[in-house]
Amino acid sequence: MKQLGVAIIGTGFMSWVHVEALRRIGVRVVGILGSNTNKSQTAAASLGIDRAYNAYADVLADQQVDSVHIATPNRLHFEMARRALE
Repeated sequence: MKQLGVAIIGTGFMSWVHVEALRRIGVRVVGILGSNTNKSQTAAASLGIDRAYNAYADVLADQQVDSVHIATPNRLHFEMARRALE
């Protein structure tokens, strides 16, 4: 059975919470996206995540991503969820 791959969207406190929870239940965290490239790279390095995405489109195009965890400000959730579902 294929192990799910999850990308985290957002680099604030909730992203760390999601990464920790996913790892505890054995889900692979594929990458992380911040509001800019530097935030993505910094979060990936500090959380031990292999990929730091530059744009949301990169996350959605990644064949290893089966699910996204949206940990951004609430006002951004609808549009991001809609795009992921499409």
